[in-house]
Amino acid sequence: MTTSLGDKRFAVRIVPPPPPPPPPSPPPSSRRCLSLLLLLLGVGAGFAAGYAVHASLSVLSYDHLTLSALPVDADCRVPYKGVAGSLELLDSGTILFLSACLHFHTWRVNEPWRTTPVSSNLQNFVRPQTDILKFTALSADALYVSYVRNDNECYSIRVLRASTAGASLNFAPVPLLDECVSGRLNLHAAGGQLLAPPDGSLYVTVGDFLESPSRAQDARSAFGKIWRRAANGTLELASLGHRNPQGLCPTEDADLLLETEHGPRGGDEINLLRTTERRNYGWPLASYGSHYNGTRIPDAHASRGFVEPIAYFPWSKVGSHGIGD
Repeated sequence: MTTSLGDKRFAVRIVPPPPPPPPPSPPPSSRRCLSLLLLLLGVGAGFAAGYAVHASLSVLSYDHLTLSALPVDADCRVPYKGVAGSLELLDSGTILFLSACLHFHTWRVNEPWRTTPVSSNLQNFVRPQTDILKFTALSADALYVSYVRNDNECYSIRVLRASTAGASLNFAPVPLLDECVSGRLNLHAAGGQLLAPPDGSLYVTVGDFLESPSRAQDARSAFGKIWRRAANGTLELASLGHRNPQGLCPTEDADLLLETEHGPRGGDEINLLRTTERRNYGWPLASYGSHYNGTRIPDAHASRGFVEPIAYFPWSKVGSHGIGD
């Protein structure tokens, strides 16, 4: 079976499940995929054994389907670091996902478990046990992949792009600032989140990697920033003063984005980004958290020219894990 990647995009709205239907006979299959909720549960252990994903897929209407450790790539012997079972909804019934060995597969939701391999050249760029995959994003005509590049223990965020017009994924690098930071790898402060709006641009978040927080205030540095690559290839600084911008999503207003950020000890934030302004969110000069050695950080934002978060979360509320992505 051949599955074309196509160029369709469908918005997934997460809504409270409807009340359980009465017991009569199941409704026709055409009503069984009203919306889809993808939840990653305990990924990692299964990948090492060559499994595709540990996930629960719930159709919020009349079906409930659970996937757990479904085998694929049985010959995978050298799993890659950081592969988190990335899932992309290509159309109303096709899911694209990555296996432990960076092999892409598609699966039709309403069909028996039978995956179709999708050829790609991703392994030409992301090296096993050296580089670390981060996130994916799907636009109208392309799939983007971000990863942490390790060049002799000097780390940077890299992005690849592949057209989805054909039956294979041929990735090529997306040019960003060529800068790396040396020291101990702090993957949880790397960023790497991607957002591909309908206008053809691409947003890329880059954390400070905890090695040089002052770079977040240096507009010449790649680190501690959110970057926007316009459809014409121009690279623009969208915002600065970030510690670890880990989540990024659109809103109903095309000029506003929501960003979640992992702060230091406490101080996790939800920020509102305005795409028409270059805003400074204060890190490392302002935060509602404190350093892990107990040193306090001034929490004043607005009075010092920084943008206040629309919400922040003290340590007592979120603990060491912090807010989700």
